[in-house]
Amino acid sequence: DSRAHGFAGCNNFFGQYQAEGEVLTFSPLGSTMMACPEGMDREQAFLQLLSATTRAEISGQIMSLYENDRLLARFEAVYL
Repeated sequence: DSRAHGFAGCNNFFGQYQAEGEVLTFSPLGSTMMACPEGMDREQAFLQLLSATTRAEISGQIMSLYENDRLLARFEAVYL
C-alpha cells in the first residue's frame, strides 16, 4: 500500500500516493476535523500543496515538491 498520513499542524491527514521516479501525486487527502485556535490557514495551505504536487526531487537532505515546474515547498531532514 502507498499510504500517506501525517500531522498537518492541528489535524492528522491521510490518503494515498503514487510515486514513480520523480513523479509524485496524492489522492484527495482526508483529515480529522479538530478546530485549533491558531494555524488553520497554514494547515489548509499545506494540505492544498500536497494535493497539487506532481513531482518531487531529493538532493541530499532536501526534498522539493513541485507542481509541474513550479516549486511548492522545500523540506529539510532534521535528525532529533
